[in-house]
Amino acid sequence: MLLKTLPQTFLTCLILNSFLWLVGCTGSTHATDFQAKVIHIADGDTITVLNEANEQVKIRLNGIDCPEKAQAYGNKAKQFTKNLVAGKTVTIQAYDQDKYGRTIADVILEDGRNLNHELVKAGYAWWYRKYAPGNTDLKTLEAEAREAKEGLWNDPHPIAPWDFRHRGARTPIAPGSSSAPSPMVETHSDSFDSLPVVGKTNGPPTVLLISLGAVRYKYIY
Repeated sequence: MLLKTLPQTFLTCLILNSFLWLVGCTGSTHATDFQAKVIHIADGDTITVLNEANEQVKIRLNGIDCPEKAQAYGNKAKQFTKNLVAGKTVTIQAYDQDKYGRTIADVILEDGRNLNHELVKAGYAWWYRKYAPGNTDLKTLEAEAREAKEGLWNDPHPIAPWDFRHRGARTPIAPGSSSAPSPMVETHSDSFDSLPVVGKTNGPPTVLLISLGAVRYKYIY
């Protein structure tokens, strides 16, 4: 009886909003799918494809973040992606564009596998929880890769690429390193004067003394 008394416009809007809500609940959020040939691999999570209109489209893999090329496993991540998609025709499931104009997408291989998932499964990418917090598939795959110590998870102190970028590090980090190398010397001695000098220039040196508990540092530059 109540529905008969409601204006028809209101009922139409109510039905439309309910439909849109149901679509959102299904998780079907990608706007378009298209096939394209992979013509360039920039790094593990960034590729360039050529679409059917012969246009180049730069793709940033959705929901994951591979180590930077200056990090340990960065080049391995790039090679992993290259082995799977270089020169091949893939299906792009496009979601959005980022601030750099790259298309955010899942990349589906010819055999139906998801490149984004394969990188995380192999331990060559992190689940990018900041931008894909509800992606339970990536969450599970990362947990399994951690447990199996796949790829970068074999490093006892892996550094997330977003932390690496935040630090502005540019020096390659070897597996097992917890941070980027710096011209510091570690000692448990009480005397800073016994430490060797590192990074000294021809001019008057600047000395920075740091004490972190029992660990002492002398930084001269």
